[in-house]
Amino acid sequence: MQNIISECWKIRLFEKYLLDLYSTGMVRGTTHTCLGQEQVGVLISQFLTPSDLIFSNHRCHGHFLALTKDYEGLLYEIMGHHNGVNAGRAGSQHIVLPRRFYSNGIQGGLLPFAVGYANALKDSIDREGIAIAIIGDGTFGEGVLFESLNLAASKECPVLFIVEDNEISQSTLTASVQSGNSIEKIKSFGIESVSIPIGTPLDKMALIAQKSITKVRESKKPFAIHWSVDRHGPHSKGDDSRTKDFLNNILARDYLEKATLEDSKFSTLRDEAEEKIASLFENAVVELKTTPKSVVTRIQTELRGSYKEINPYNRQVNGRVKIREILQTLVDEGSCIFGEDVEAPYGGAFKVTSDLVASDKTNLETAVNNMPISEAGIVGFGAGYSVGSETTTIVEIMFGDFMTLTVDQIVNHVSKFCLTHKNSSPSLIVRTAVGGGRGYGATHSQNLSSLFLGVPAIDIVMASPYHQLDLYINQFKVSKVLSIWHEPKLEYGRNGQILLNIKNADKIFNLHLYNDVQSRQQWLVLKSKFSDKDQISVVTTALTLRQCVKASSELFIEDEVITSIACPLLLNVDTVDFDFLFGKSKKLVIVDEGFIHTGFHAHCASVFSEQHDLTSISQVGLNGEFYSVNEQEEDSFMVSVDDVKEAIRLC
Repeated sequence: MQNIISECWKIRLFEKYLLDLYSTGMVRGTTHTCLGQEQVGVLISQFLTPSDLIFSNHRCHGHFLALTKDYEGLLYEIMGHHNGVNAGRAGSQHIVLPRRFYSNGIQGGLLPFAVGYANALKDSIDREGIAIAIIGDGTFGEGVLFESLNLAASKECPVLFIVEDNEISQSTLTASVQSGNSIEKIKSFGIESVSIPIGTPLDKMALIAQKSITKVRESKKPFAIHWSVDRHGPHSKGDDSRTKDFLNNILARDYLEKATLEDSKFSTLRDEAEEKIASLFENAVVELKTTPKSVVTRIQTELRGSYKEINPYNRQVNGRVKIREILQTLVDEGSCIFGEDVEAPYGGAFKVTSDLVASDKTNLETAVNNMPISEAGIVGFGAGYSVGSETTTIVEIMFGDFMTLTVDQIVNHVSKFCLTHKNSSPSLIVRTAVGGGRGYGATHSQNLSSLFLGVPAIDIVMASPYHQLDLYINQFKVSKVLSIWHEPKLEYGRNGQILLNIKNADKIFNLHLYNDVQSRQQWLVLKSKFSDKDQISVVTTALTLRQCVKASSELFIEDEVITSIACPLLLNVDTVDFDFLFGKSKKLVIVDEGFIHTGFHAHCASVFSEQHDLTSISQVGLNGEFYSVNEQEEDSFMVSVDDVKEAIRLC
């Protein structure tokens, strides 16, 4: 018990000194201390092994310190110093020690990641590891929590959920904005639970923690502890609206002060802890004042790619088969696929995974996995599984429209993990079907790739029939980025050799495919066989490539208008040699099945105009309406051959 009391005092004093440091201006941003809640991390960490992980939240200091004892590393991290555990970049609430400790500021956002990681632990060689997912009572207002509880229960993942219930969110009492009992909500998923009320002796708390961890470790199933605690400090630095009488009442029943009063030797432990923490902060302040601030030199991205010509994909298969072949290769290498209705015989909404076959290296019963309708949960789960299994994981989101439900996981979690977790970042592919032409209507047809164009560490993939996805995959595996595949629905059933089969196209264009290893970018280029300094350049996506080829072919026959067409594999076009792709053209037409002046249109217009002296830019895309199930209305809404021809003529 002495070790427990000593560690609790060290953490509490660390947090108090940290709050005092804010008044000096030496700590920036925000922080969320665990004053009054130290016992949770300390007691849990007593019974963990090196194979176990903690997934924490914004109030993570106590959990991290109890697990690692790295007080200096955390202090320097919060102070933004390069000697911090994450080189001063993560700060107070985004700490990561790969395969050991993770925290994030989004309520409940790490939960699907934790569950996916736990699922991978269950399937690993070292089957002893478990995940500890610590949340607050306020998290029960978040839908992703319930997605994660369902995933943990249905997949039987070895994860211990701990609810630190301090009965208050930022300044709002939880009971005033939430209905029902949190422990009963957990139990409703079939997850066994236990409660630790206020006033429970420390030794009894420790026994409950030990039994709970042992239960998860032995059963390989989820379990939960509802742990009632008192938050002594503010939500962050000084935002505490509770009355003085209220705070005095909870301080009067403080578990740590009570234990110290009951046993005089604990006072000595407190004094020793304060001496150590005071010395730590004193030395850190001196270090920060005397060490010059490091200057980060930002490397200017090279605008011109280094392109090597490769052979275009040129087999007589449709888009569905082409994607399936890539997935089969990944599965053979040990990858897993997660999504709604992806298992055979259904095989996903567009039957891409229906004909995958088992090889000597894999068992499809575990490689292809049906998931509940939990788009955010599936993405987080897939990312966690990837890190836990150290393999590339594939997630299927049935329609591109449903990607809106994944934005938090992609933007606030996976993409940032790819930037900060380095070699332990997720290797994740998210596949989704986009585009109209099938009569699916307003919420099953949209191309929402523009949602992610401004987010770093993401490859936004949209492959034409001729792009080499297998080559891209090999480059992606070492890139440490998230890959989001937007697969045009109409290409699933079309033959691979669609472009040069268009009337007169083979007589007008030469087909080239260029690859840039560094950026993973591939440019499919249809260069005109007829040189002309006034030729018009057309850049398009795979969604509208057919329309552009047909329009350009007809215009050449009708009006002798000369064009060249380029289609990138990645929609986030960052490196491009415009002259190499288009020659000396000064006229550009941008075509995509997306809304004009946003997304791909705006991105390309900005990149190309910055790098080349263009005299004219025209854009072809969607107007302000939405996809209709009515065939005539949908046809008039989508990009047509005539739309492209008109834009080229105007250019």
